[in-house]
Amino acid sequence: MENHYFCATKDCHIVYFDTSNKKYLLSDLKVAVHQKDDALSTQICYCFDWTKEKIKYSIENELTPNPLEEIRANIKENRCGCEVNNPQGSCCLGNVTKYIKSLP
Repeated sequence: MENHYFCATKDCHIVYFDTSNKKYLLSDLKVAVHQKDDALSTQICYCFDWTKEKIKYSIENELTPNPLEEIRANIKENRCGCEVNNPQGSCCLGNVTKYIKSLP
């Protein structure tokens, strides 16, 4: 079985690749990849449906729980499936945190 690697580079249409030169492009995926898509409707947290728009709205309006609190609570309850749901194959907390810090 071949190991696949994730490409987070925004300007690249390749999402996954392997050492045998097999490539999976954005057009091969069913979901948008947040690192490669600026649309506000794009999910950053694929397990709990936190889109860029919902995160921005929540932070700007100081809603509680905030996205990070809600995601952490769900992770604590073992409800997270980032390794399967997130195209990156790992936890979304870093991505959500980075996005929140980028907001004006």
